[in-house]
Amino acid sequence: QTLGKKPLFESLATLSCFDRRQSYFQGEYANALKIVQNGDIAPNDMTGSWAGAFGQTQFMPSTFLELAVDFDGDGRRDLVNSVPDALASTANFLDNRGYRTGEPWGYEVKLPDGFWAASNRKDKKSISHWRDQGLTLANGSPLPYDLSSAGLLLPAGMEGPAFLVGKNFDTFYSYNASENYALAIAHLSDLITREDSSKTDFITAWPTDDPGISRQQAKDIQQALLNAGYDIGGVDGIIGDNTRTAIQQYQTSRGIFPADGRAGQKFYRAIVGNAAPSQTQYGQPANSKPLNPAPADRMGQLIQQQTIAPSSYSSQPSVSSSTSGNTRYRRVIDADGTI
Repeated sequence: QTLGKKPLFESLATLSCFDRRQSYFQGEYANALKIVQNGDIAPNDMTGSWAGAFGQTQFMPSTFLELAVDFDGDGRRDLVNSVPDALASTANFLDNRGYRTGEPWGYEVKLPDGFWAASNRKDKKSISHWRDQGLTLANGSPLPYDLSSAGLLLPAGMEGPAFLVGKNFDTFYSYNASENYALAIAHLSDLITREDSSKTDFITAWPTDDPGISRQQAKDIQQALLNAGYDIGGVDGIIGDNTRTAIQQYQTSRGIFPADGRAGQKFYRAIVGNAAPSQTQYGQPANSKPLNPAPADRMGQLIQQQTIAPSSYSSQPSVSSSTSGNTRYRRVIDADGTI
């Protein structure tokens, strides 16, 4: 029922000219035009999220063109106004991404005393392997043989609930690349289908001694990992697979146990310190050096010597200068964080 109210073409046009992934959103803008041109959806129904997802199940335009279906037989693929079209298109997406009918997404499990393993749902093992390791269902029952293989997922670290997840969990993840999202959808599906849905919690309680982090704290962690030499890509405040792997490596290298890859308050304090570093307006520590400038690169050496003074939030660039001989170099940080 909540489809989003932002005009799709304005959102996609903005993202086509702003921030990262501009080429991707330029393609999505063109695909949205094709949807209207094909007569599937009226222009005034093309509203959605700030990032361009639209319809009852929030497809991106490229996904729509690839996988949307006309299930009510009216000759139009209308994910906005037709429930049959929206549900059938989503089913087609899941089928196309490898969903296995009749197979569970996974289940909550209980880890044996003294057991330790990293959270890595991609490292699939047979159920026999996990049985031999001493894992059971969360209620103590033996693991069923209804998954061809499964990976271990520890979303809150070793102290929280543990899960073995299979191919269908990965399919949920492909719909929205977030393990938290996929777990929420998987758990909701269990609540819908089981007879007794009065108990909504997992059997193992979520830990309360390691609270989650804010988006800014996630950026601080990522910047600290980059400063420590871990190649995780850009600083975006989204804890993805690369960041979790880097956290595990950092924990292992410094004897932090368990090295579970969890980006919580404990790890934030360990890598950033009890007090967050001073920030520039874009979240980069003010005293941090530019990432990996080539030693022989004069521009890199000059920029390394500069200190970028924090400035107030504004649309104006933050500028600093360095002079060498008759040549002046300027480092400009635009309003979108581009250097």
